[in-house]
Amino acid sequence: MVTAMEAHGSSAVLQLMGCYALGYLAVSESIAEAIGKKGGIQLVIKAMGAHGESAGVQQYGCSALGQLASGDADNCVAVAARGGIEAVLAAMEAHGASVGVQEGGCKALGILVEDNAANRVAIGAKGGIEAVLKAMEQQMSSVGVRQWGCYALGHLAFGNVDNRAAIVARGGLETVLKAMDAHGSSADVQLWGSRALLSVSSKKGEAVFISSAQKDARARLRSGGVAALARKALAAFPEHSHLQKYSKKLLQKLGWKKWIEACSR
Repeated sequence: MVTAMEAHGSSAVLQLMGCYALGYLAVSESIAEAIGKKGGIQLVIKAMGAHGESAGVQQYGCSALGQLASGDADNCVAVAARGGIEAVLAAMEAHGASVGVQEGGCKALGILVEDNAANRVAIGAKGGIEAVLKAMEQQMSSVGVRQWGCYALGHLAFGNVDNRAAIVARGGLETVLKAMDAHGSSADVQLWGSRALLSVSSKKGEAVFISSAQKDARARLRSGGVAALARKALAAFPEHSHLQKYSKKLLQKLGWKKWIEACSR
């Protein structure tokens, strides 16, 4: 597949199929590592650059970059170093109407920052927060876009003061709350929404730092109906252990500890 992509760079159809195949194969961590070593990351980014007009190439390119970075730290670094962040953001900007591109882009950005602090800084500085929020607002009916948008925001905010402040300032709390309210039947939206809200308002690792943005975040969380959404999620998904865990954490942060204790008896 790598050889075919190298030989037929002008063919959008072949590049689309190549990106799809590489992303599919990269589900295996050992194969993802091998693809990275054989130049697969560069080929995906090159395909996205050469066929910017193709929503299909951009969708499967974003998906491939995210999958290649998932579970492989070297690939995660390589995607950023070789222009993958810019490629994903360009795809999202050019194809705002494509659910596939927006979903793949949000997921890729979230994966790139999940365990990489440097990528959090880079993506925040390059407009990634704005891109994710725009995707979530434009694709309001898409569970996938909003799920992965919440996922990306939560990881962008984790341990990064500047990104937290930017998410609050750009209306990110409200965007997450709207997603949770609109998709109450989606356990994934509820889980990643709760985790995003926790990340934005958390003080973990910052015992001395309490910014005005974080104070504002907590005040807006308390007044934004989030407690009602969290309680609704707890009732709707009693067997979902991760959702139960993070919904309760969110309620504790909002001062509902006694209510949680009463329900646990």
